[in-house]
Amino acid sequence: LPETEKLKLKHAAEDVHGLKVKLNHTLTQMKAAAKLIIPTDTSKGSKIKGHLTHAIYGEATEPATVTLKGAGSNRETHCGTGGTTAGTSAKLSIAATLTCLCASDSSSGATNKACFKDETGAQAFGTSGAIITVWDTIKQACSIEAATTTTKCAPNLAALHKAITALLYELKGNNGAIGYIGQIKTGSNAGNCDGQDTAGKGACATFTSAANTIEIPEWLKKLKQAAEAQADQATALRAATLGEAQLMALNESLTTLLQLNAKEPGKTEKKPGVAAVEDSKNTEKHAEAEANCNAKDKETECIPPCKWDGEEKDDKKKCTLSEEGKQAAKEGGATTPIGYARHKIMEACLADKTDDKKLFI
Repeated sequence: LPETEKLKLKHAAEDVHGLKVKLNHTLTQMKAAAKLIIPTDTSKGSKIKGHLTHAIYGEATEPATVTLKGAGSNRETHCGTGGTTAGTSAKLSIAATLTCLCASDSSSGATNKACFKDETGAQAFGTSGAIITVWDTIKQACSIEAATTTTKCAPNLAALHKAITALLYELKGNNGAIGYIGQIKTGSNAGNCDGQDTAGKGACATFTSAANTIEIPEWLKKLKQAAEAQADQATALRAATLGEAQLMALNESLTTLLQLNAKEPGKTEKKPGVAAVEDSKNTEKHAEAEANCNAKDKETECIPPCKWDGEEKDDKKKCTLSEEGKQAAKEGGATTPIGYARHKIMEACLADKTDDKKLFI
C-alpha cells in the first residue's frame, strides 16, 4: 500500500478521539431511550378495557345475555331498600344500576323518562338472574347521547369516578339521606327504589349498608382501577414521546462522532470558498511543474519529479511529470528545481557544470 493509504489504515484502527468510550456511552443512552418508546408492559390498554368490562357487566368478559346478578324477587330488592340496604344487583354492575334508573316497571308499562327523551321499556324484576330485556335499548340510547358530546380524546375515567362518588354523597329526600343515585320523589323520607312515583320513592339505586352509611359498589371499584390504569398509560405515552426525542438527539450525536473519527489526524474541513481557491492554486502548480518537465528534451536531464517516456510520439512530452510529482503538486508541495538549481550547495553545482553556461542558483 502507498504510504498515504497506510496512514489512513493506521488511523482507522486508532481511537484518536476516545471514540470507543463516547460510542458506548451514547449507545447506552439510546438503549435506555428505546425502552421508554416501547414499554416492557404493553398491556395497559387491555387492562383498562378489562376493568371497564367488569364494571359494566359484573364479569370479566362481555356476556351474550346481560342479567340481574343479585338475588331477589322484586325491584326494590335488586335496586335498594329503604336507604339501609344496597340493591343486590345494582351494587354488582353498571348494567343493573342503569336498569334500576331507566327501566319502567312491568306493572305500569313504559312510562319512565328519567334517563332519555323517550320512555324506556318495562323490565321484570321477579326472579334472580332475570335477563335485562331493556339493555339493548339503554345501550343504544347511551350511544346516541355520547355521539352528541364533543371530545378529542378518551374519556377522563378519574373525573368520571370522582363525579359518581360525589353523587353517592348527594343528599336526597327531606331527611337528607345519602347513598342514592337516581330520582327520589319529594316526601318525608327517602325510601325504597321500587320505581313508584310516590313520596320518598322512585327510579333509583341505593348503595348503603345502613342508614347514611355508604357501601361502595363493586363496579365503582372497578371504575377506579380502570382510571388508575388509564393514568399509567398516559404516563407511559408521555415517557415514550420524551424517549423518541432523546433517541433522535442521540442519533445525531452518534453520526457526529462517526464523522469526527473518519477525519485524518491534523486535517480539518475547509470552507467551500477556501477549498476552491486552493484547488485553483494546485492546478496552476501542476501545470507549471508539467511545463518544466516538458521543456527537457534529453533523458539525462529528465530527473525527478519528472520521468522519461521513450514511447511518447510527441517529442515535447517525452519528459513528463511523474505520479509522485503530480501528487506533490496536488497537495500544494514544492516541485524539484530543474537544471543546476537542483543542487543545494555550490560544490555540487560546479562539479555538474560541463560547459560555459552561467550558473543560476
